[in-house]
Amino acid sequence: MTNLYARLVRKEDDRTEALADLLERLLAKDRKDGTTRFTNFVSGVLLGNPTDEHQKTFFECTLNESLNTLRIETQHYISDSTLPEAYGKTPDIVVFKEGKPVCVVEVKVDAKIADGQLERYGAWLIENADDSNVAALVLLTTYAIRPPETFRDSTCQSYGVGLRSIAYWNDVSRWFGELATDTIDSDALLTSLAREFSTFLKEGEMPTLDDVAVARNYYTHSHQVLTDAVDSNMRYVFPDDWRHGQGVSHKPVGIYRLIYPDKESNSRGIYYGLCFKPVDENDDCLLGFERYENGAGTPESPRAIEDGFYAFVYVYAPAEQCAMIPGFTRNQWYRRQGEHLVECEDGLEADSTEWYYCHELDGRYANYGKVRPIQEMLDEDGYFENGLQEWTRRVAEETECLLRALSQQAG
Repeated sequence: MTNLYARLVRKEDDRTEALADLLERLLAKDRKDGTTRFTNFVSGVLLGNPTDEHQKTFFECTLNESLNTLRIETQHYISDSTLPEAYGKTPDIVVFKEGKPVCVVEVKVDAKIADGQLERYGAWLIENADDSNVAALVLLTTYAIRPPETFRDSTCQSYGVGLRSIAYWNDVSRWFGELATDTIDSDALLTSLAREFSTFLKEGEMPTLDDVAVARNYYTHSHQVLTDAVDSNMRYVFPDDWRHGQGVSHKPVGIYRLIYPDKESNSRGIYYGLCFKPVDENDDCLLGFERYENGAGTPESPRAIEDGFYAFVYVYAPAEQCAMIPGFTRNQWYRRQGEHLVECEDGLEADSTEWYYCHELDGRYANYGKVRPIQEMLDEDGYFENGLQEWTRRVAEETECLLRALSQQAG
């Protein structure tokens, strides 16, 4: 059965309208039953990352005391802000209390945040709110959209409103999914709509970084973000005499760079970048990679890379050359000893189990490298710059050492 929202939602404004409709239904049910679901959503999702916890608590109490006077409006036109009208005349969602704005929610899915947009909305809100302590500015976005660095800085006065928060669509999906399973005083229509909306967000659009279908969508809609991540945050300084490939390469399932150890040959190289699985006919990044966990006296135990979203760094070289280096065969692993590679003694070292290898189907070339799930590198705000940089630096050093040894062995 086709998802209701998948049929109706075609663009960012449609998603805004769908969310506003559900919030109005929550408000209506709260007024009828004396419940606080609307406030719970505002508190748990929209204000889940507040700049001021004390002001958030006061804001919640005010909402609960004013349910009968709350009103939700989408695409509300503003024209009386003192800031220049460079951009930003229609906040996506505005919550009014007794005719005065108390909360502005700016929605982002694909579109970038324009310069001055959030500042303008905050200025308008603080100018028109009855009480500056009952005013909140929220950015509802995806992990692919980077908010201004100052937005969550409680000391920054540029946004007018002191209570600000960055909310994420995957949290919206999770909250409505939980609402759909709540059997206490359940409303059949509301429950059905909540389930449909949650499923639509999770499977159709919103990146959680731990779901392959979502990772595919995240890649599709975030080419530039991921290109910048590979180009800037996976940068590693190789020797000057090494030769870079032609810029950042884009494939249907990944983005990567490559570098060759000398200017004459392109038969050996190091690839690094971001990609996702499952493997399909277009995957030439992690195709066929397996890791063998073989302790002393135990059978080989191949482990394929699981479905997910990954960073990778690996060596690419002729198969016969790869066989010359310990670690390129199933039963041997190498460890670094100074500038050289030596074969591990009986039993695996912990670091050796991080390495994967594969042979291309025609058997002429082989790849040997490390991969790591992106979600393991995320910081508390959902970004992976620092973790990605450090991991890439460490692995690239080890991989460079491997490629040098490979070149020496090949003569």
